[in-house]
Amino acid sequence: MPPAAADDYAARIAALGFELGIPADYATTRRLPSQAKAAKLVDCGCDLDGRVLRLAPEAAAAWMRLVAAADADGVVLQAVSGFRSVARQAEIIREKLATGPGRAEIMASVAAPG
Repeated sequence: MPPAAADDYAARIAALGFELGIPADYATTRRLPSQAKAAKLVDCGCDLDGRVLRLAPEAAAAWMRLVAAADADGVVLQAVSGFRSVARQAEIIREKLATGPGRAEIMASVAAPG
């Protein structure tokens, strides 16, 4: 990502974090690197909600090996989720905020956008 685009992305993520009430030091204290939109994603079937499961190529290959090995043992695996866009992460947090759990509880189980 070019420096100007990276700066714009960081500013958008910071503004979104402020809107959602996510502490400014969230990523730093959790040692989470910023994640821009994935350059390449592989479709790997569907998740529990019927959404297309998209993973980075290495993760997709590992997932497919795991599914095949489990299937050989008669075990069916179901993915919960894969790559989520910034917009989808924000939507998940907004939905949870609207249903009542506290922000700290939400952020303990859902990663901040970006």
